[in-house]
Amino acid sequence: MAEQVLFRSAVRERILLGAGTLSRAYQLLEPGSVVLLTTPRRRRESVMAMPGT
Repeated sequence: MAEQVLFRSAVRERILLGAGTLSRAYQLLEPGSVVLLTTPRRRRESVMAMPGT
């Protein structure tokens, strides 16, 4: 459990310091990794809130 938290904080650091954009952050990490859990909720909510009609 602690290892997962440390990894998630390391992912956030990598995104904040080196990635610049979320898409680059995805390129730095393997697909399906913990970065999916650390994506900003605001971005996810804005995507989900887009009107479909």
